Amino acid sequence: TRLIDNILYGTVFYWNVYFTILVNQINYYFLAFAIPFGTLSNLSALLVFTSKEFDKHTNIGFFYRCLAVSNCITLMFTLLMNAELFFPINFNSHSDSTCKFIMYLRKIARELSPMIETIFTVDRFMDVVYPGKFVFMKKHRNILFTLMGIFFLLCVIIIGNLFFFVST
Repeated sequence: TRLIDNILYGTVFYWNVYFTILVNQINYYFLAFAIPFGTLSNLSALLVFTSKEFDKHTNIGFFYRCLAVSNCITLMFTLLMNAELFFPINFNSHSDSTCKFIMYLRKIARELSPMIETIFTVDRFMDVVYPGKFVFMKKHRNILFTLMGIFFLLCVIIIGNLFFFVST
């Protein structure tokens, strides 16, 4: 039975190592394509939505600019989390506090786009169902303050994860 256990453990260990290498290679090639393509796409969307045509009557251009910026931030944190695939550095292994802080920033970055899309949906709903009643949301400055307030609230809510995340 000891021989069988050694053979089985060796086989399981071999497949575990094989799949780990395979997943790292897939992750490398996918991210090597997705991060530059996503960054260029979002920067081109940012250029398109800065034109005056998107700011004439609605806030669509402003929301799409915010989405492009948040997607670029998310891609930056994706590169930061997977830096060991591209560069000889691993930010997660420096210290436990560094790992926790990077995970905290990553969670915030992942929540930026859904937060902007939710506010965008509420803005569109208010503009369609109650046209002209919510003049407050017509100015980009007020929308930006609303986004920053919700972002601050989100940062405060997610801060609890700093104390409970345990790195391996």
